[in-house]
Amino acid sequence: MNKQSGMTLLEVLLAMSIFTAVALTLMSSMQGQRTAIERMRNETLALWIADNQLQSQDSFDEENTSSSGKELINGEEWNWRSDIHSSKDGTLLEHTINGDITQRSDNLAYALSKHQ
Repeated sequence: MNKQSGMTLLEVLLAMSIFTAVALTLMSSMQGQRTAIERMRNETLALWIADNQLQSQDSFDEENTSSSGKELINGEEWNWRSDIHSSKDGTLLEHTINGDITQRSDNLAYALSKHQ
């Protein structure tokens, strides 16, 4: 009797199903990492904008003042709003920059505060 070498159809199907399961898991993981990297990028840009506004508006001249504007970074429009008001105990002035990105659906918002 001649012994045949090779894999049976069942073994091939089992190997392909294992490969498919592993490939789908890896693809899902990579998509999650890509989403996280994009979110971190946007959060970094948002904090840069807020920090730039805090630096450019470094003086706390008047209490209860507000200003707002927009910055264009990488083709995306970011809104910001600056508010200066007394802290809760009334001893300090708090300068807060709030903002969001207008062209995205994930509602990324940011805030950065400074006291003087």
